[in-house]
Amino acid sequence: MPYCFVFFTTGCLDGQKQSDHAILIAYTSTEFPELGSSVCYLNERGDTVIPFGKYHYGGSDTIRHIGFVVEPHTPGWTTINNKGEKLFIPLALIMGRTM
Repeated sequence: MPYCFVFFTTGCLDGQKQSDHAILIAYTSTEFPELGSSVCYLNERGDTVIPFGKYHYGGSDTIRHIGFVVEPHTPGWTTINNKGEKLFIPLALIMGRTM
């Protein structure tokens, strides 16, 4: 049974109406989201924007502008917007070295 993580926010960002920013909410097939577990993202109306299997959980349970996810069979994270479009691949720096 999927579990839901819901966060409610109010206010405006960047001088735009809140309705201009779709919020995606993560649903997982496990009780608690775990890094790398299968995830889908639904909008506020409950419509599936990103289906199960496209990305794995990468730490973002709510996406307003940018979310960190993991692509299946690909090492590291990638970032997506609230439409599910890839933005960029973040790089991890540990003690001055790129990982």
